[in-house]
Amino acid sequence: LLLDPGHDPAAAIFAAHRAGDPAVLDGSFAYACWSEAGGLELAVDLFRTRPLVYARLGDTLCFASRTEVLRALPTIDTGTDLAALVDYLSFAVIPAPRTFFRGIHKLRAAHRLVARERMGEPERYWHLRYREDGGGSRAALAAALRERLAGAVSRHCGTGDRVGCFLSGGLDSSTVVGYAVVHGAPDAFSIGFDEARYDERTYARITARHFGARHHERVVTPDDLVDSLERVVGCFDEPFGNSSAIAVYQCARFARAQGMTTLLAGDGGDELFAGNERYATDALFQRYAHLPAPVRGLLGAVAASDRFCALPGVGKVGRYVRRARLPNPDRILSYGLYADQHLAEVVQPELLAALGDHRAVATARALYAEGEAESEVGRLLLFDHQLTLADNDLRKVTEGCAVAGVAVRYPMLDRGVVELAGQLPGDWLLAGGKLRTFYKEAMADFLPPEVLTKTKHGFGLPFATWLRTDARLRELVGDLLESETSPLARWIRPAFLTHLHQAHLNEREPYYAELLWPFLALAVWLPGASHE
Repeated sequence: LLLDPGHDPAAAIFAAHRAGDPAVLDGSFAYACWSEAGGLELAVDLFRTRPLVYARLGDTLCFASRTEVLRALPTIDTGTDLAALVDYLSFAVIPAPRTFFRGIHKLRAAHRLVARERMGEPERYWHLRYREDGGGSRAALAAALRERLAGAVSRHCGTGDRVGCFLSGGLDSSTVVGYAVVHGAPDAFSIGFDEARYDERTYARITARHFGARHHERVVTPDDLVDSLERVVGCFDEPFGNSSAIAVYQCARFARAQGMTTLLAGDGGDELFAGNERYATDALFQRYAHLPAPVRGLLGAVAASDRFCALPGVGKVGRYVRRARLPNPDRILSYGLYADQHLAEVVQPELLAALGDHRAVATARALYAEGEAESEVGRLLLFDHQLTLADNDLRKVTEGCAVAGVAVRYPMLDRGVVELAGQLPGDWLLAGGKLRTFYKEAMADFLPPEVLTKTKHGFGLPFATWLRTDARLRELVGDLLESETSPLARWIRPAFLTHLHQAHLNEREPYYAELLWPFLALAVWLPGASHE
């Protein structure tokens, strides 16, 4: 929790409990609090940076920070939730409130659960709404953003811990490093790769020089991946298919070896200020709805004709129209891992039959419908607050740091920064299809020009390249995914996995390797989990 010096976190939590409003707390938290008047209250912070899971046994509510604690109770249903498994195959994570286990649920971000005379239901205690009025002038809001970011980093630095920063060379990690240097935390940590396409140390060095940070670098190799795979995948209490968890662990472990006990991470900026490429891509599809009706009719006829779509260049038009006609979130999912209609090609017939009517798109539609925003980009951002931040990126960083023995904090997700983002109109966030428009304008006099103009990269591994070139990794993947004893065989068609692996070897792009990773993570995780 973010508290003034000398204030007791337990007292702050109990005050929030008495008030019946966890939203009065700022920072990261997951708590269980009981009083005779208020009963038992479970709550997690705005983005669930700290986990809390629960299970109901009749009139008894069981709760813990991890599923394995509840799985030890003999009467809890720990069988596989097949809907959660199918969600995992589509999203590479299991969206809350589901877990991999039928009888255990996650408490969702910005939710609480109260049990008094009777068992309550989880309820949202805080909403972010993207509105179109701006709430002030552009210059005033830009100044407010800089002030709130500086204040957030300052509070996270002033804890008495040995604080360092992740530094990828992107907008957000560079922002955090810049303010951290000012507030007495000059150590910045980067990892790189020998594969130039994935290596961003050039931009990290530019940022470090610009702010005078004490920069530490380490090169990660295929051996690092193979040696840490079981440890990192196994630290999650359910399947988790984001390969960047390996990169987080390697960087956090490196920082721990240099004496750091806490790292500041820049996660959240892209989902607050529109920095993901899919937002710009979706804006192109939205233009279709504004075309004159006769033009849309002509394009629709072309898209429906296999003969026309077979002509050179026309196929792209057909694909554009078909996607543009889809509502969100279906359109966003149409270029995800694979579409629900192809599920029968992926899973065993027995799983498909047992699954019933559930499909991953239903999970996505329910999340998307919750968003309150006046612009389409605002709705997509709110969708990503749950699916990309709470369920994916924050879990990746929190768990990857924990297994390395390092705590992590997220200044970009401080309440003041988040609520300011909600004041920004959609055309400020994404002007003319350009990502992070307002943020870059606000930080133009603070960040290095090279960082402001670089394309978004991320914190990914060169898994696709390594899978082609490293014999040890290739053998491991083959054994886990394609052998007769693969732990996936009961659920996944072996022919599908063989097809993915072979398609990867035949192509130069990383697409198929990215599809393989969630299956690899699942195959590594399953043997270590007594889930039945």
